[in-house]
Amino acid sequence: MKNQQSGVTLTAPTNGQSFLVGPVRLAASGSRGFGPVDGLAIRNRQHYHLAMVEGGSDTINIDTTILLQQGTYRIFARMWDSIDGIVDTEEITFHVHGGPEATTSISISDPAPGSSYPIGHNITVKVSVKMPENRSVEKVELYAGERIIEELFSSPYQNRGWYPTASGNYLIKAKMTMNDGEEIWAEDVPISVGTEVVNPIGIELLSPTADEVFLPSDTLSLKAKPIGGAPGTVSHVKFSVGGEWSEEVTTPGADGIYETDWTGQVPGRHEVLAVASVVNDGDLESDPVYINVSGGIELITPTHGQQFNLSQPIPMKAKLAEGVPVDEVAKIRFIYQGTLIEEIPGNGTDTYEHSWLPGEAGRYEGVRVIAILTDGNMHRSPGIAIRVNEG
Repeated sequence: MKNQQSGVTLTAPTNGQSFLVGPVRLAASGSRGFGPVDGLAIRNRQHYHLAMVEGGSDTINIDTTILLQQGTYRIFARMWDSIDGIVDTEEITFHVHGGPEATTSISISDPAPGSSYPIGHNITVKVSVKMPENRSVEKVELYAGERIIEELFSSPYQNRGWYPTASGNYLIKAKMTMNDGEEIWAEDVPISVGTEVVNPIGIELLSPTADEVFLPSDTLSLKAKPIGGAPGTVSHVKFSVGGEWSEEVTTPGADGIYETDWTGQVPGRHEVLAVASVVNDGDLESDPVYINVSGGIELITPTHGQQFNLSQPIPMKAKLAEGVPVDEVAKIRFIYQGTLIEEIPGNGTDTYEHSWLPGEAGRYEGVRVIAILTDGNMHRSPGIAIRVNEG
């Protein structure tokens, strides 16, 4: 191809650009300075015109969008006239990928931004990659500044060891080269080497908060964060809910928060706390908080131990606990010892009432109310005992 600094320019796309499948802008311009230009085209290396216009003046432009399928494209702009003949630009390469679900990316998952390490400490660099099924990684390169740490040719993409011997601030970088030649860089991660490693002075329980109310069916989000200290000084964090321990959480999130979920709590008031295990320095315990787990529904009347006469109707009243969606209640059942007293359809309120006239005198145990939700879940009140006397 014949190259020329002026005369014809390919302005869009630019070399190395990536697009999702869909419209791609193509733009080029040409000028002779004197005399008319006959035509301008944007072509691929198979000599197929992706876009073309005819001339007639001394300047000519293309600015259009076309739909392109997934693939790697190599294109150039060509201008021609009867005097100078053909003038081509340099060829550029761009990529079209398969869609939002097929995005190709690379990110550094370890170390965390702002981490600090002593000189000579083994620093592990890990990266995560994402790509569509029809693409593959040729290699991943890890850098500390401009110095390459290691080249990796297969997953997992993690270095075997890097022991910096000089103090200072470093930018950890990662570059992924795809099978089609595209190069993609991760966002840089700053770290420091040579600073003193300080252990945390405590741990703060972030969630739940004091006096929060939950239902037995709720999932509790347990979160805690060490106070101070350098990354890597905490080996794990675990949580206690009412004396029951969660699994150990060994990896914090990007914000340094240790998090896990908890289910299966029983009604009552429970102490919640977090414990951080510091490497070579024992455990740190958070201040406890106390939460309340409601039974979901409460039998307000009658109360435990109350007495009634056989001829006297017994007022029964139940109320849903805060947090139970009233519009998701299918029906309410008042029962004793598994025997149905009355079933009431859901009415969209939090309160249900019934008047019960027992058939005989005696002690009635297991008197309770059950709320049955539209999804089949149930809330039960604790069972109580009452006495019905003759008369």
